[in-house]
This record gives sequence, C-alpha cells and structure tokens, in this order.
Amino acid sequence: MEELRKEFELWGWKWETCMESGRPLHPSDPRYYINKNNVIVKNDTLTLTMDYNPKTIKWYGLGWTLPKIDYTPKYSCGLIKSVDTVKVNSIIEADLKFPKGANLWPSFWLTACDSWPPEIDIVEAYTDKKGSYKDGWNFHWKWPFIYRELRFETNVHYKGNNDEHLSTGAVAVHPKIMNKPIEESWNNFKCIWTESYIKIFINNNLVRFINDPYVLKKMKTEGMWVIFNIWPNKKFQKSDLINPMFKIKNFKVTKL
Repeated sequence: MEELRKEFELWGWKWETCMESGRPLHPSDPRYYINKNNVIVKNDTLTLTMDYNPKTIKWYGLGWTLPKIDYTPKYSCGLIKSVDTVKVNSIIEADLKFPKGANLWPSFWLTACDSWPPEIDIVEAYTDKKGSYKDGWNFHWKWPFIYRELRFETNVHYKGNNDEHLSTGAVAVHPKIMNKPIEESWNNFKCIWTESYIKIFINNNLVRFINDPYVLKKMKTEGMWVIFNIWPNKKFQKSDLINPMFKIKNFKVTKL
C-alpha cells in the first residue's frame, strides 16, 4: 500500500499528513482522502492542494492495523495535524490565504486528543457553486449598500450531559473585516482559548466571544491537536477542480 503519510517540521512544530492514528479518511464522508503529495512546504509557507485522484483505501479502525472496508474516494486532499497538542490558556494564530474555486471547504481548527468533541473551529470557509465566499443568507445594511455575510464561520462543539453532540452554532462574518481579494490577500485568524472564555479574531477584529460556563466546562481536555485542511464540500464535482491552493504562514502558539 502506498504510504500516504509523512512527518515534517514547520514553524517550530512537528506535523503529520493524516488524522489521529494515521487515519486517511474523514469518518463520515469518504469521498476524499488525505495525501502527503497535496502538502507543499516552501520556505515558511505551507500550501494545501486538492486533485482528482481516485484510489482504493482500506478503512482502518485502529491506525493502520485492522482493515474493515475498502473505499474508493475520488479526491486527494491536503491536511496537516500537529503531533503535539495545544493546552488551555493559549493563543493560537496563523495567516491564511484562501483557495479559489467552487464548492470548497478550507478550515483551521482544533480537536481534542482524548475524545470528540470538544472542537474549536477557528474558521471553516465555504465557497458556492460560482466560487464565491458569499454563500451565507444573512444580510447587513450599511448605507448605501446591503452586504451579505461571508461564510468564514466560527463554531465550538462539545458534549452535553448525556454525551450528545452540541454546538454553539456556526456564525459567519461581515465582509468589511476581511482583506480583499480574499484569494490573493493574507488574513490573520487568532483564537484565545482560556478556562474563562474563547475569543476568535480576524485581523484583530473580535468575531466570536464565548463565556458560557457550561460550554467552557465541557471544553476540558488533555489538549487539542491543530489541523489545517482543504476539503470538497458535499456539492463538489470534478468539473469544479481548478487547482485550488490554501496557503498558511506565520503559525504560532503563545502560552498565557
């Protein structure tokens, strides 16, 4: 079997091109798989790409040891996950340049190393069938224009008292806080995760503030992995593929 994984160092951190336990597939959407060939490092900048590259992948329940089902995902995607974890009372940030193309789903997020959820989505971005990030339905009025929100969404996932999956809900952002054109400009995303609150900033503009004691209590974990990825959304077709490139630089974690 072709080795899809690799480990490397960047920004003073160790990374691997797979999910936990070496998993190459998304647990609920095996239309695509994670491939080291879609991860490009040049100087201090990382580029994640996506290709049409069907491949038979065995579903491994525990790492790479117990094959269960064979899948044939169509798309080969770039993803990196930190080997070490981020702890509570940290600032996590990176500069991002988003990919151009239709029906894309690039993300920058944190997921707990000891269970799922909790998860902090610093940003999940979506393009529509025309390749626009204006894929939301909420509108803002500012004279003399009506603005549609951009689907750069933040969210927090956690378990309820009965272990049910809950979330604070995805919230999109106003276009005025983004540097444009989005696919050609760098935008800074930052998350401050403490025991008392979670704050998410875009270009130093506060876009999300969560201080609900119940939610924060459910965020307790031994640590969170950092993940950057580019995936196709559920409407993605082969004809949408125009060499999308999701670029990341200046990642850092600061302990508070």
